[in-house]
Amino acid sequence: MGGRAGGRAAGRVGGAAFGAGLILMALRITVQKTPDRAADLGPQIAALEDVQARMQTLTDEDVRVFRAFVDATRQPEGERAAALDEAAQAARDTPLALVRACLDAMRRGAAVLDAVHAEVVSDVGAGVFLLRGALDAAALTVRINLRPLPAPDRTDWEVMLSALETEAQAVSETVRAGCAARLAAPLEH
Repeated sequence: MGGRAGGRAAGRVGGAAFGAGLILMALRITVQKTPDRAADLGPQIAALEDVQARMQTLTDEDVRVFRAFVDATRQPEGERAAALDEAAQAARDTPLALVRACLDAMRRGAAVLDAVHAEVVSDVGAGVFLLRGALDAAALTVRINLRPLPAPDRTDWEVMLSALETEAQAVSETVRAGCAARLAAPLEH
């Protein structure tokens, strides 16, 4: 089973949290420059802060999952298989939670793209694209941790991951087009 090491998880989660942070920064700058927008953007800021915190907690979770796997390999022969199965399930669930959190933040970035100040449009785009990279990395980790499962058991996971990745691609394309349109418009003063 691969992809369980804490350093790799920290990189995925760190990139995701940074992507969400860029979108948050853009929202906060927008509120600073146009305080009348605070009521509209405040709920998005709060929701993204929650998603970012969830992403950061996943780093600790991944370390716990890795330790559980190492501990499972040290179990007596009769208990090892069950402990390894449990650890393997967690090694799939944790990166899957990151895939979902990244997509949540990407959706939120797309939703606020037209609302942010023109000077920070690129930050929203960059944030969404960093989130997409973290989503792809986490999906790869899920897939490598699916390998020990029999093929029929992997099918539902693959269908789910493909649906999440397809939506992430659509959100990325929407944000790319939205950024291009906003950046082509005359500069707001």
